[in-house]
Amino acid sequence: MKKRICIKDSEEFVLSLRKKWPYAVTITIVICTLCILYRNLNMRMPINYSGGDEMGVFYLIKSIKESGTHFINARAGGVTGADMFDYVYSDSLSFFIVKIISLFFDNIFLIGNLFYFLNYILVACISLYVCRKLNIRNEISIVVSVLYACSVYMQSRYAHMWLTPYFLLPLSCLVAIWLCEGAFENKEKNFWKNRQFCLAVFFSFISAFTGFYYAFFACIIYAIAIVIRLLNENTNRIKTIRAGFLFIFSTITGVVLNIIPNLVYWLNNGMNQNSELSIRCLGDSETYGLKLIQLVLPRLNHRNLFFQNIAVKYSQNYPLVNENHTSSLGIVASIGLFIAIIWLFGKCEERKKNSSLLIIGLFLVGTIGGIGSVFSMLVSTPMRCYNRLSIMIMFLCLVCVAYVLESIETRMKKGLFHSILFVIMIFGLYDQTVDYVQPAEQAINIESTEDFIGQIEDQMEENALIFELPYVNWPSGGFYRLFAGYLESDDLRWSFGAMQGREEALWQESVANSGVDYMLEALRSNGYSGIYLDSLVYDQISGPERRDALCNELTEKLQTSPLISENGELYFWKLN
Repeated sequence: MKKRICIKDSEEFVLSLRKKWPYAVTITIVICTLCILYRNLNMRMPINYSGGDEMGVFYLIKSIKESGTHFINARAGGVTGADMFDYVYSDSLSFFIVKIISLFFDNIFLIGNLFYFLNYILVACISLYVCRKLNIRNEISIVVSVLYACSVYMQSRYAHMWLTPYFLLPLSCLVAIWLCEGAFENKEKNFWKNRQFCLAVFFSFISAFTGFYYAFFACIIYAIAIVIRLLNENTNRIKTIRAGFLFIFSTITGVVLNIIPNLVYWLNNGMNQNSELSIRCLGDSETYGLKLIQLVLPRLNHRNLFFQNIAVKYSQNYPLVNENHTSSLGIVASIGLFIAIIWLFGKCEERKKNSSLLIIGLFLVGTIGGIGSVFSMLVSTPMRCYNRLSIMIMFLCLVCVAYVLESIETRMKKGLFHSILFVIMIFGLYDQTVDYVQPAEQAINIESTEDFIGQIEDQMEENALIFELPYVNWPSGGFYRLFAGYLESDDLRWSFGAMQGREEALWQESVANSGVDYMLEALRSNGYSGIYLDSLVYDQISGPERRDALCNELTEKLQTSPLISENGELYFWKLN
């Protein structure tokens, strides 16, 4: 009896290993790839630190580290502190992951880097799960998952780090594929007795927890899947529509749960008519739309000089080139796109036709002048960057490549086929990625800023309040390098980060734009102990002449010379 139990246990163990080995292999490949690509990176230094959007990302990471939430920050935003209730996030899962990482590490750049690299692994693992659910062979699934994780989009989005957790998008694609196949139309079963349906509802619900865009994209692909299924003659139309709209409703429910704190805040304090969400331009859906040519063009800074020149030539000579340059699919996925177009007009299996139709549907929504532009005219929405649909299109294109690989596998020897898969993966990684090289001036500027902020901390008492010039709107004003003071200090409070349109921000703006005498009196009476000026930002907003005049007047009125950073970009006056 004991022998039988032992044999049964060993068989179950072997079976479990067979199920898990693809994940182990995928994670190993991704980690090895990251170690090669980022071998020159100091993990305690940011990959990008140019004063752009990444500064806002690190601000939120430090807020989560210090306050436990991104909503409030007592060390930014001036007298009242900063809050983010007027800027709506649906990124609870991403923030939770950051919170977990921050329990073990103190350096915010290290936390950000770990979160960023963890997303590579999560994308690869969930992509592998979806491929296996689609009955794609393990070896092919591994190649698809690795290439999808190491996308141009992922490597180009460090400054937009909240876009890198796109690991739930393959689940949304899976639900859409099931919907196209009529998986929820069994007449003998109630919806809720169908395990596959319950799983799809769960997938659609959690798709709301890594950002508004990905929740929005999930709803888009469900709507496309409904249309595709309704075009099928053998369809239970009522069940198809019910199931599809339940998935959309489930996603919207997840979004609402994410923004409950914002809704409560608005109920108590009223809407902010000057928040960033209120000033989005109607035409942004065109400006940031998806272009077919950018899907198939090589990435910028490609390893190959010929491909690199093609990408540069397009970006320098054609209109409406912006963040949509990150939509490049890479050569392998581009081949999948062309395969999908061929299937669209030819005879093929239903699963291939469905994938093809989903790809074309997403493109018609996201392209410039497409359905997304029509939607933006009819519905007021902050969703404007339809080029980001490229990452969902990429997964479906790689699935199309997987279907082709499966069809040719039976025609060749196993060893040869595995060699072909290996070559495809290596070529895809070569094509989609670039090695990281930290700009020399970036490290110098970071060290200069650290030293400068350290000198300020040595002069000031703990929790001293510093006023930053020039005044810039947050979060829509740009010039996020004004967060440098907060990011590099441990016990000072800073003015930048007050929510635009609210009382504290309006007061800061009026003080910054008033005469020096009134400014000094207002700052002292409100508890400020110092003035910090970023010359690069000031020069871009008001010009170097006005900056020089202001610096001279502050020096004269305060009767003290400013502390100046080593690179000459930052100034500080202590208010005695």
